[in-house]
Amino acid sequence: MFPTDPDLLDLELVGQSSYSLVQQAREERLVRQRMAETLPKRQKQMEQLQTVKNSDVELQSLLDFLPNEVSSGLAGQAEVAIAAFASGLAVSANLNASGFDTHGDHDQDHTPSLTALLEGIDQLWEQIELRGMQDKVTILIGSDFGRTPFYNEGDGKDHWNITSIMAMGAGITGNRIIGATNENFEALKLNTSTLQPDDNGIIITPQHVHRSLRDFLGVQDDLDKLFPIGVEKLDLFS
Repeated sequence: MFPTDPDLLDLELVGQSSYSLVQQAREERLVRQRMAETLPKRQKQMEQLQTVKNSDVELQSLLDFLPNEVSSGLAGQAEVAIAAFASGLAVSANLNASGFDTHGDHDQDHTPSLTALLEGIDQLWEQIELRGMQDKVTILIGSDFGRTPFYNEGDGKDHWNITSIMAMGAGITGNRIIGATNENFEALKLNTSTLQPDDNGIIITPQHVHRSLRDFLGVQDDLDKLFPIGVEKLDLFS
């Protein structure tokens, strides 16, 4: 049963002193849970949980930056992400688009999925411009793998170990392509300095992309040392 009488809504059912004791007990329990963990990752997760539970940040501020009607799909994710940036509640976000695992009827299914992806990216950039964040937000768009350059028996395309990544936004030098493939859609080696095809060069991997992204964003603190990426440094973004 939930009270709907306005007079009941303002009724203080628990005294402030009792509420403070409850809060103190919750905090002490979180500390005990964190201290009981022995794995560094789990300790970090418990610290994050404690921070969230004890946070004074008002989620109400998020509503001030959301559209009156939040869109569906990727466009809606974009609206929420930029509202979180604008309100100071977040500094990064992962957005997700699906529908690309086209093992059958590739052409029929892939086209609408790509359309939804591009419309979502367009909405993302519109929201960035609306909040005047063009010089503050960097966007990376990619997938974990590509699709075969040929069709299978079901007119689909299976998994392929070559894919592509798009980068746009603050600090990105655009209108250029890094990387190349041969006629069989196999990756060519690149020179680490010129980033041009070179038989004596290297194959760019996801590790190179993330190493370059860390350098581009200035992530060179203890976390970078704790989780090193031991590959060549490439200037992929600037």
